[in-house]
Parts: sequence; C-alpha cells; structure tokens
Amino acid sequence: MNKTQINPDEFVFEDVKMIHWENMNESSYWVGITLNDGRYFHLNIHGDNLRVYLTDETPDEVSTGHRRKDLDVL
Repeated sequence: MNKTQINPDEFVFEDVKMIHWENMNESSYWVGITLNDGRYFHLNIHGDNLRVYLTDETPDEVSTGHRRKDLDVL
C-alpha cells in the first residue's frame, strides 16, 4: 500500500504489535500502527466531513526485506 486511500470502507490489520492513538484537536485524530513484521502505517481522521486516510510509512529497507547490517551493533 503505497498510495493514500480516501474514505476507505474498512481497515484490517493482523499481527499487530502496537497502536498509538493521538487526539490532535477536537476534530483531528492520528493513529500510528506497527505490525510485528516491522511495517508501519499512519491512519488520519479529521475534518467536518470526517476525512479518513491511511498511509504506509514503512521504511524502504523493511518493506523490501533488506535490513541494514550496520544497525545490528546498536
């Protein structure tokens, strides 16, 4: 999922590691969703007409299955 979806009917996530929900103001919400395989998504809900969109924020090395070896020492 590399493009923004506007007003989708449903979202289904399996194997969820963490959900982070923030109330940004009285009409705007942000949700960060991390899956156990390292993929990461943002769900945004806002506006008077309730605009909802989901974006795939997974870093390229995770989405392609290539991991940086230099970070293993940290």
